Amino acid sequence: MTPFDNTILDNKYEIVHEIKRGGFGIVYFGLDKRLNKPIAIKKIVPELVGEENFLEMFHEEALNVAKLNHNNIVHIYDLKKTTDGHLYIIMEYIDGYDLEKILRSLRKAGQKMSPYLAAYIIAEVCVALDYANQRLDTLTNKPLNLVHQDVSPSNIMITRHGGVKLIDFGISSVKLHQKTEKKSTKLRGKIPYMAPEQLIRGNIPDHRTDLFSLGLVLHEALSGQRIFNSREDVYAAGKNARMFKKAVKDPSFPQPLDKIISNALEPDIRQRYQSANRMHFDLVNYLRSRKESGEMVDYLVALIHQYCDRKKRPQGPPATPIELTRGKTSTNTSGTSKWSEIEIIEETEVNIPAKQKSPTDTKITNKTVYTTDPVFESDEYIRPVIDVIRASVRDNKNKILQYCFGFILILFVFGILDTINGWT
Repeated sequence: MTPFDNTILDNKYEIVHEIKRGGFGIVYFGLDKRLNKPIAIKKIVPELVGEENFLEMFHEEALNVAKLNHNNIVHIYDLKKTTDGHLYIIMEYIDGYDLEKILRSLRKAGQKMSPYLAAYIIAEVCVALDYANQRLDTLTNKPLNLVHQDVSPSNIMITRHGGVKLIDFGISSVKLHQKTEKKSTKLRGKIPYMAPEQLIRGNIPDHRTDLFSLGLVLHEALSGQRIFNSREDVYAAGKNARMFKKAVKDPSFPQPLDKIISNALEPDIRQRYQSANRMHFDLVNYLRSRKESGEMVDYLVALIHQYCDRKKRPQGPPATPIELTRGKTSTNTSGTSKWSEIEIIEETEVNIPAKQKSPTDTKITNKTVYTTDPVFESDEYIRPVIDVIRASVRDNKNKILQYCFGFILILFVFGILDTINGWT
């Protein structure tokens, strides 16, 4: 038990015990005493409390993220600052596991995630990113332009009910706000999931940077291994774009997913996916091709139950509905990457923070299983799905038009030949 356990904030929020900690904060399991429901409480790490600039930035960004109301994004309920300067974020408690833990469990069992499951998870994250970037501020009616900057397996949560949620917008940035502080921009995120432009050119990240990170996550989910393991790997990818694009291709991937990964992992940001909505569109088109019956949500629930909930990991091949692929996967993702030996020239120096250790998972001893409240979405959240439906209808209309045009062309040719030969 830590000194913060069983602390009551504002006579309302009780800190019960620690869940995990990372480079920016400590996450606790808590209870809303007034509403009698579970919550998560994130406290800024003590080392950063004295940095006023950081706290102001974090406070401002937390307020912006609190404006988001989407089923694929963790909800922020409240923001508290104590008299001693500690900052707490009160947010939705997610009963489930992060994707990093799920992939680690699969590797230990010698399994790989099904391409369809991986595509489904990434598609859900695309919806969250597109919403965060396009969401309008209700006061100014202008886009919030939120960029996550830390899209990684540890920040993608899978609930026990099969939901997918993007978490930890704590280091996200407001693009419009960044332009006024370009010279003081600091590098954020995890090195293995960064885009080359973040390290080499020192550019301000935008929504396309998040899509590169998401492409890295999709590749790792399919292959069981990280693409980048060090800063040098990221440099090499940016300096040797042609070789990098060849290296990320994997003949074992389904062709549509291989193409999606290639588009997301374009070192040139101008050639990359220009929106999360476009990437989501391609992923959903791939998912439409699957012949197996059953809901992807059900398969995610079965996957978590079989590989994360049980104390003893199952032996042998998995149950059929989970759709996993058997393969030789390494339990260590920090090995030599495919292009770590590529010569790197003309590196640009940037200030890189010390590498943070991956957050460790702490088992919650409370036996009660909590569920999260459903969130109703407006029409703008469903836009990507509508686009796919429209594409399907458009395809059918095009086929009908082609048949009609062909029939008319045949009649026209027949009429000319009849006039010349006098058949009728």
